[in-house]
Amino acid sequence: IGIFVKLVGDQIPVLTLNFYRVFFAAAILLPLVLYIDKASLKFPQKNTRDILIIGALIATQISLFNYAMTLAPVANVVVFWSVAPFFVFIFSSLFLKERPRPVYILVFLLAIIGIVLAKPVSFTGAEWSPEQLGNVIALSTGIVYAALVTYLRSEGKTETKVDILWFMVAAS
Repeated sequence: IGIFVKLVGDQIPVLTLNFYRVFFAAAILLPLVLYIDKASLKFPQKNTRDILIIGALIATQISLFNYAMTLAPVANVVVFWSVAPFFVFIFSSLFLKERPRPVYILVFLLAIIGIVLAKPVSFTGAEWSPEQLGNVIALSTGIVYAALVTYLRSEGKTETKVDILWFMVAAS
């Protein structure tokens, strides 16, 4: 999607791209849900809060990612977005009370060192360049994605049914 966002440039607004990205995902999932499990088509009213939160996280993550793509090089955005697993490790420890393995802590420290060496932001000028802003937004995209994954993991512990169609509808 990053290359597509770069190629489109300013011709299509980022929010329009985001909408169609999740809308078409929902449209493609609809016939699959009808084929596999028609009962999943009924809106799970007891799960409305989770669906809205997850839909908002999906929409936020996609929006931040695509916006970062308009500002920074694709390679930067992908690298800085890739910190998400390290934030999943932190969020799982804090919110799901999962104990981290020592190797996770070591990997996290190495990732932090890598981010510092990659210099997402340079403090040499008075103002940030669009690339620096894109880098920071890409880092925040990883954090939002980690929150999404952690929330999905917590829901997976209590829910037996997958509501991915409804997540995409809410994100649209």
